[in-house]
Amino acid sequence: MQAPSEEISLKKLDLIRSIIVNASEGVTAIVQNLRPTLLDDLGLVAAIKSLLDMHLSENNITYFINTTGVADRRFRPEMEITLFRIVQEAITNVARHARAEHVFVLFKIDSNSQVLHVEIEDDGEGFLLNSLYAAGVHDAKDLRGLGLLGMKERSS
Repeated sequence: MQAPSEEISLKKLDLIRSIIVNASEGVTAIVQNLRPTLLDDLGLVAAIKSLLDMHLSENNITYFINTTGVADRRFRPEMEITLFRIVQEAITNVARHARAEHVFVLFKIDSNSQVLHVEIEDDGEGFLLNSLYAAGVHDAKDLRGLGLLGMKERSS
């Protein structure tokens, strides 16, 4: 027989169950975010529009998107996820830091080279890119510019 302090009560079981459910939901969200199903199901442009709605509309930032010649195209999966992650970081940065009112997103394909160009512009506060990379290495406490570094690495 267990000592009274070691007994498992229904309240403790409910707490344990709640912790397990929350952990499971968190893992599921992480896995789904690794490869957003919207990207697979509807393509790059629809996934980008979803990002814009989620990060900008929620923050009362108006966005304009032009996808002429790109809207219905599908690209190689590795290209789509790379572009998605780059745009995701850019849009997240605008929502968090730019204090922008408007964001302009342009997708276009160069008809000669078949190269896809993505441009994102906002009317918010700017920053000096070189100042973020001046030291070359970031202090662990100062994570400014790491998202930009990740975008640069993905695009290479």
